[in-house]
Amino acid sequence: RFRDIELFGARKGRLPKKVCVGAVSHRSLQVDRPEDVAARIRTALEHVDASQLIVSSDCGFGRQGCNRDIAFFKSVAIAQGCNMQERSVKQAQEADAATRAYIQEAAGSGGGSSAADEVSKLAALRDAGTISDEEFAAAKAKILA
Repeated sequence: RFRDIELFGARKGRLPKKVCVGAVSHRSLQVDRPEDVAARIRTALEHVDASQLIVSSDCGFGRQGCNRDIAFFKSVAIAQGCNMQERSVKQAQEADAATRAYIQEAAGSGGGSSAADEVSKLAALRDAGTISDEEFAAAKAKILA
């Protein structure tokens, strides 16, 4: 969708200006789904830091017979797509923080449960894909030390 967006990747977070990407098309009278807008934002965020990204339409809504209702709902799709992406990032950060807190607690304290119980809990996290094999091995070594 975004031609040449990957060219920004080498300078991600160090661009001298902000980058505006068109997340909805003015060429279609069909309203973009917020899920599609969020996916386009994720694509842009692979190459442009969030602090330097502006999300907009790809041109404007004055062409192709786009009436005010369609323009309004396309604008709403931009806002909803941005909100969806922000929620997704926040949920991932919260899950990561909870996993790290659990690992630190399990590895740092011997309070109450046995080492076997703690390793079993870690194995469940690893099997669910919440932690990597390397994180599992490191936390297990701390528990058993």
